[in-house]
Amino acid sequence: MNAADPAFVARPTGWTADHELRWRLLYGRLLKTEGPFVNDPKDPGGATKYGVSLRFLVINGLIDADRDGFADFDLDRDGDIDALDVKLLTPANAEALYLPKFFIETKFWRLPAPIDAAIFDLGVNVGTRTAVRLLQRAVNRFGPPPLATDGVLGEKTFGGVAEAQRTGPLLTEIRNEAAAHYRWLVSRNGELERFLGGWLNRAKELGRVA
Repeated sequence: MNAADPAFVARPTGWTADHELRWRLLYGRLLKTEGPFVNDPKDPGGATKYGVSLRFLVINGLIDADRDGFADFDLDRDGDIDALDVKLLTPANAEALYLPKFFIETKFWRLPAPIDAAIFDLGVNVGTRTAVRLLQRAVNRFGPPPLATDGVLGEKTFGGVAEAQRTGPLLTEIRNEAAAHYRWLVSRNGELERFLGGWLNRAKELGRVA
């Protein structure tokens, strides 16, 4: 077994069968949202499949857990990780990256539904730290004491999420923050304008799993 197999991923203390089922639902939704292999020269992440970019794969795929002399995500066994390895990714390979890097290590699995789905999806699209900052900004719309918008998902943020959910439509505010972030990205780089429509549609769908 190697790191390209989702069975290799250790589940944290407190993880239950319900968390496993929830993960299956969220990951299934992600596969419907993220497209097949694309190699867009204007995409700074490089070649992408199932939302996994070449840049991300190079950084996170070098582990050789089975000690066979090849990085576990060097799927074509040619001694490097390149666009062909991205093209060869299977849904299971991608899951072996998403589950630890975007759900367990980030503590997103501890968020309540549907906030977990929204922030997981945002994390994949804009980065996990930015996703948490947007969550914190959304929580802060519901009044004091304000959270530090530091992108760190700690106990204060968990508490703020719980209180905000009791107070009002937190998911709506997360969607609003996401849309504002996408518009900000385009304002800084006009070449991203062609992605804005899809990004805004994605923001509207945050939190949905069906």
